[in-house]
Amino acid sequence: MNTGPSPAAVQDKPHTTAPTRHVPAQPTGPRPTSAAKAPHTPANQNQQAERAPQPVVYATKKEAELARRDIDRLNQLADRNQNWVMGIGAVALIFTITNVTLFAVDHGIPLYIAWILDLVVNAALVRVLYTDGRLALLIPGYKPAGWSLALRYFAFTATWAMNAWTSLFPDGHFGIPRHVDPAGLLLHSALPILVFVMAEYSSHNRKRTTDQVTKLQAVIDSYEEGVKAEQAAAKAEADRKREAEDARRREEDERRRREAAEEREREREAERLRFERETKLQQLELERQQAEVRAAAAEAEARAAALKANAEADAVAAAEKARAEAEAARIAAETEATITKQRAEYELQQQARRDEEERQRQEEERRRAEEAERKRREAAEQLRREEEERQRKLREAAAAARTTTPAVSTAQDDEEDGNVTSDGDVVQMSRQERHALQERAIQEAAVELVIWGGKEALPFTTAQFGARFDRKPRWGGLRINDAVARLESDPAFKAKVEELALKRMEESHGRAQNG
Repeated sequence: MNTGPSPAAVQDKPHTTAPTRHVPAQPTGPRPTSAAKAPHTPANQNQQAERAPQPVVYATKKEAELARRDIDRLNQLADRNQNWVMGIGAVALIFTITNVTLFAVDHGIPLYIAWILDLVVNAALVRVLYTDGRLALLIPGYKPAGWSLALRYFAFTATWAMNAWTSLFPDGHFGIPRHVDPAGLLLHSALPILVFVMAEYSSHNRKRTTDQVTKLQAVIDSYEEGVKAEQAAAKAEADRKREAEDARRREEDERRRREAAEEREREREAERLRFERETKLQQLELERQQAEVRAAAAEAEARAAALKANAEADAVAAAEKARAEAEAARIAAETEATITKQRAEYELQQQARRDEEERQRQEEERRRAEEAERKRREAAEQLRREEEERQRKLREAAAAARTTTPAVSTAQDDEEDGNVTSDGDVVQMSRQERHALQERAIQEAAVELVIWGGKEALPFTTAQFGARFDRKPRWGGLRINDAVARLESDPAFKAKVEELALKRMEESHGRAQNG
């Protein structure tokens, strides 16, 4: 199964390096004056080329996508590594708890609280190791120190000492170890040291993963800065074009206004010349014909007034037209600026929404991980309570069995009906075969007594029990009495029967759940 690239392999990829910003070098020597300029040699030209400002290099979109993918792989690898360390630590915890519990019981601590000692110490060790690993992932350059190191080494030293004490000091005298048990020391030190070394290894990997994620995040930040720079450049270019267009329109409006004014001036001058010419003609006509002159003069005055009114109306219409065109140009420019601003605001809102969705997704993943951990702990607690309940029932069944009145049978059944079945048939059996059948029946009866809590609580009669082995009721009753006597007098037989009874109860419980 592919578990993603290792941190070292990811670090060797060319696209994971942070972008390099080329800063122009500043000259350190005195600047040449105008009177003594340096000659244009190839060396001076190379120095001038090096001093020229270099462009800023940003990461590409492909590099940013590769960096995001590598960050995801690194985080997945770090989580799997942490889970493995926690799993191995949990298994080792079972071993060390058992050893320390036995060690505590040997030194006078009751069994029902002896198991708590190593559990608390190991829980503290696992917690500080897990917290240091998470801090190394979240805080670049984090190193455990102070109380964190004190708690870590105290918890490790305590659990190792409690596990290896009997191998270091088998004679019970504290001091320089002189009778060390090498095999026992190795057996009791292997798992605590393994857990501690694996935790240190996990912290080291967390640190390297965090450093690499920081470098990859620098690539992503460089790409985002490049995108912002491109957007700013595009906006500046759009502003420049808009300003140039506004200037061109203003110049065009100014040119149109000048042309309109010149046209009006030419019309007035032409009107004045024409008026003077007509006036001279009228004067000549007045000299030739006085009566016609008066009529022509009146007609000329009326025509002049009409022409003047028309000229003024044309001037007002031209001015209104120029103002309308200028207003339309201004409205168009404001509309275009508003559209550009709204487009930029929309892009910023979309980017903020995507960032918020990403944050919510990460929060949901963290919540699911915590929920899964909580359910796992609840399941473990449920299994522990069920195991305690089965032990309690087994103890109650044993106590009930001890309170029953024994009815010890003898070997008289061998003489009475040893070879006769419940149907009256005679079966030829040797003494060894009869003895084996009796032992099997006694064991079966003892298991039933432990399960049901005594002879009075058995759900069958002596006849039914004898029929199980194809024997008479008296034979079945004798075997039950023998089982009661054996449970009270033979501790080894009782332990074996309790184990068989517990196994049968577990099988019955499992079948009930499956059904």
